[in-house]
Amino acid sequence: MNILDSLKEISRPKVEQKEWMKAVDLRLATVDDLDTIAQECIDAGVYALDLETTGLDQRAFAGGSGRKETVDKIVGYCIASSTEKGWYIPVRHRAEGAAANVPPRLAVDLINRIQEGGAQTVFHNAKFDQKFLDYEPSGRAGDWDDNTTWHDTMILAYLRNTRTRAKGLKPLSKNELDREMIELKELFPSEAVKAKKLDFSTLDPTWEPVVWYAAADAVNTLALFHILHPSVVEKDNQGRHQKGIYKLEKACLRATMWMEQNRIYIDRDRLEGLIRLGQDEWWGCINEVYDEASTMLSRDVRPSWVKEMQTGYDPNTLDPNYMEVREQAMVGSQDKALEPIERSVPRLDDPRRQESVEFPAVYDVTIPANLGIMLREMGVKGLAVTEKSGQVKTSKDELDRVISEAGDQFPFMAKVKRFREVSKGLGTFLFPIWWDTTPERSPDGCAWANFNGHKVDTGRFSTPTPRDKNKDRFMGQVRWGVHMTPATYDKSKPECVRRIREVVTARPGHVLFAIDYSGVELRIVTNLSGEPKWINEFFRCSSCEHTFPRDTRPPPFCPECGSDKIGDLHSLTALGVFGDEIKGTGEFKQRRQEAKALNFAMAYGGGGSAAQRAVGVDREEGWRIKNQYDKTYKVLRKWWKKQHLTARKQKYVTTAYGRKYPLPDIDHEMGGFRSKAERNSVNGPVQGTSADIMKLAMAKLYRAFKNRDWLDRVLMTITIHDELVFEIDERIAGEAVGVIEKIMVDDAAKGLQWLVPLKVDVEFGGNWTVPFNLTEMTWNQGGGEWTERWKRVFPQHYAHYLSCGGEGEKPPEKPSEAPVNGVEPPTVAATAPKPKAPPEKEGTSYVYRLRSLDARKAECLARVILRCEGRGTDTLFVRDSRGNDLLERPLRVAYEEFRVIADYEGL
Repeated sequence: MNILDSLKEISRPKVEQKEWMKAVDLRLATVDDLDTIAQECIDAGVYALDLETTGLDQRAFAGGSGRKETVDKIVGYCIASSTEKGWYIPVRHRAEGAAANVPPRLAVDLINRIQEGGAQTVFHNAKFDQKFLDYEPSGRAGDWDDNTTWHDTMILAYLRNTRTRAKGLKPLSKNELDREMIELKELFPSEAVKAKKLDFSTLDPTWEPVVWYAAADAVNTLALFHILHPSVVEKDNQGRHQKGIYKLEKACLRATMWMEQNRIYIDRDRLEGLIRLGQDEWWGCINEVYDEASTMLSRDVRPSWVKEMQTGYDPNTLDPNYMEVREQAMVGSQDKALEPIERSVPRLDDPRRQESVEFPAVYDVTIPANLGIMLREMGVKGLAVTEKSGQVKTSKDELDRVISEAGDQFPFMAKVKRFREVSKGLGTFLFPIWWDTTPERSPDGCAWANFNGHKVDTGRFSTPTPRDKNKDRFMGQVRWGVHMTPATYDKSKPECVRRIREVVTARPGHVLFAIDYSGVELRIVTNLSGEPKWINEFFRCSSCEHTFPRDTRPPPFCPECGSDKIGDLHSLTALGVFGDEIKGTGEFKQRRQEAKALNFAMAYGGGGSAAQRAVGVDREEGWRIKNQYDKTYKVLRKWWKKQHLTARKQKYVTTAYGRKYPLPDIDHEMGGFRSKAERNSVNGPVQGTSADIMKLAMAKLYRAFKNRDWLDRVLMTITIHDELVFEIDERIAGEAVGVIEKIMVDDAAKGLQWLVPLKVDVEFGGNWTVPFNLTEMTWNQGGGEWTERWKRVFPQHYAHYLSCGGEGEKPPEKPSEAPVNGVEPPTVAATAPKPKAPPEKEGTSYVYRLRSLDARKAECLARVILRCEGRGTDTLFVRDSRGNDLLERPLRVAYEEFRVIADYEGL
């Protein structure tokens, strides 16, 4: 080793090789090794693949070649065909390590060759690795849509026990293999770690610790696979396995990757307006609080930062924002030097006794401890204290209590609550979206959110935000928890919070849809329990008692009375629990609302206390209602008991698709834990089945859109609870909605043979407030106005609206041309069309007549045929005024749709 090498070695961090690594073969690969690696993997039949990258930004944009490529890039490939040998293939190391790089295209060819050779690939966190492989600049590495070609040990660890929180490769290796791994930060100098600049491409791949670190990832991934895979796909002691759920999770993963790549389009102009609105309301509330507090305490209690901001703060300024201005104004504050105010006040632990307390001269009400002290000085009664610090509680619930009990005496308290809500909305939602969608960070104005389907024990998605909240560091992912986004209906929320969904908009030429499963949980409970009264109710209109055959899906509105009360379980429960005599009385509406809360509380296995809370009654009445509920729905009660017994026997229950929901506390010695486990034995399968349905629908939608070549025209962007959000090219929106509805309603539950079908609501508009309801509009039940745009976008739905008695306006006729210089213009049929007569019906056929067919009309007719042919069962002849067929053959269309589109094409 020469002196330069010695100096280099001294400057590097000291990394010790783990003891277990000495017993395995961890190698740096060269071009000459690629054939050997390929053959080893193909011979093994299954191998592990892990990636080292420049960073975590998986977003893909068009590169120089026009092909999309990820922002961060693959630095190297970690491959292991056995648990005793691992390779590291460097491809993009810089500076001193560049000479060891294998050309990236050769590495891509290697992955493709191994896959073509039939070997299955094992990932740990395939959602991350596959995204980089899909959008590798030198070519796509592997085809991962066929989920039989790959595995994911992270999914396997999740399915084995959904309660396990540590599912990362390093903790699993430690817990399952007793192998401690090298941490990434150990490879970097302390200054790089402190700055959080851990770019793997800056490391020298010929340095042994780099090879140990990288190759060990693949070796341990494969070792974990051999442990975890059998535990999921093979039968347990109860004869159950999760092979189907594992397949479902992998299929949904590809759909989730597509959804994340589509990302969420943000209207930054509207976002900016909401931020200004929020800052203005926050500042107004702050000033009102200090005005009233100063009056009550007979002194100016404003801290110096408030006084400083009053001299020139502008809420319309976003940079610096309101909190940054506040922090700047606090620099050099002398508030702590002010003389305190001594007062005699009731003791917190015994309000009957007084004590002398020194109160500060000014208060920063944005700090909870300061606010609590101020409330005490003001004499607010009944203040609660925290157990640890003994400080006055100022939580949301405590503020609500003070407002309800003493709001008239302390009116400023409502403003305290308000500025807190505004501040949370600004800090949790609005500013993170603003910072992470700047043109520098997001060239197309979209936000990438991480949708994690393997965190919640029911299988539902969550949207965790990056751990690093520093706005100056950005790794591609938006710091906005999408699932926490407030709904629009709560008018008590601040306007800037209530309107957050307005910033999620449709791209130009697209329509935004929010399509959610309607009442899905009660439908699932009905199917799982087989409760006959509920089954009957889903095929009955409670308004007119019209019934529907079981072998057909009931319409959304009753054809007899127009009511939407089909499957009205809440009215059924109200009558069953409170008595038939309330029907038709003024009391019924209130009782139905109580029954609605009761159904959701009881459906998940709640007891008398749950009934008490749901209806708002005393304990005795709560248990009376619970007992009456059990008598009304005996089969449902029997199902609850069965779930409890199954849980005690297996220590888990399953969803309709076979997902396991663990219940380790079902036999707990403490009654509270045991009761919760019993409730979860009912609730878990319901929530879990709902999650399974959603994931299966997402997987099928991705496959359907890929087969139709629609992946860039139908953009799934959000999954939240029981809802999917899409941006759809309006030229295919009507057709696409039909495909989505069929998959979500029929295909997702096809294999379950359920009696009660699923149902979706389709809402749409220009943004996520989705003010239009397509179902209601289609059935002439309101839902929004049929504008010219919506008639054009949804011709079939508009045709149905007309058939339901909707009033439609025909396009205005073109006026006749006036004489020029006293001479009548020549008669040209196209310029003065004759009003179209009603269609002539020939048995089950229709005739559409055109007075003449010139070049313009022929082009219009071609466009209409292109949009309509094959979309209905009506036979349509197109003829001229003399009865001659203008086409060689009749068309198969939905006539009403054909007529509507013909009108709008000017035919």
